[in-house]
Amino acid sequence: RAVAMGLILSIPAEILAIRDGKGKTIPYCKMNPTVFLTVGDDGGNELGTIAIKLSKRTHGALTDNFVKLCTGEEMDCISGTRLSLTGTSLWSDGVIVGGGELIDTMGRAATPSGFFTQNSPSLFLSRTRCSLAMLPVSHHKQTFTSLFFFVKSGMDRISDGIIFGDVVQGGEVLDTISQAIEAKRKVTITKSGLI
Repeated sequence: RAVAMGLILSIPAEILAIRDGKGKTIPYCKMNPTVFLTVGDDGGNELGTIAIKLSKRTHGALTDNFVKLCTGEEMDCISGTRLSLTGTSLWSDGVIVGGGELIDTMGRAATPSGFFTQNSPSLFLSRTRCSLAMLPVSHHKQTFTSLFFFVKSGMDRISDGIIFGDVVQGGEVLDTISQAIEAKRKVTITKSGLI
């Protein structure tokens, strides 16, 4: 019975599998996942939702960590508590919108040093609007921690970081976030997850 059940369940899975241009099934581990961040202000207003397609093929460790933070599946290796982007604050300087101060399920800031780590060369950021990047925070500028940011507009002074995703929906929300912060409202991620 178990074999028959497995066979029956595998047929729809095979039919619905995502395939490449040659018709071969693409393994999930090679797909570029899409995550979402819903953003609100301290007045209870929803500012919008941003959908971000991550680049697992080129930046596997950053992508895996970011997905786990969006879904709340990441665990702090020191305290054993869950970490999530939900409930964390965003900031803006008018050119970029950023975040990354992680909190655990008890509402405490819990970003361990070097939580997001991937040894990569420091790259010049393209001036593409709505790219998701990580800031290098080591003396050698090769280790990236939990500070992420979106490139809001192309400016020469953004010259460091590594891009590992692109906003595919909700790019206008970045402007709304900047306006809310300019108006001295606190902006937080109210919901996050995997699409």
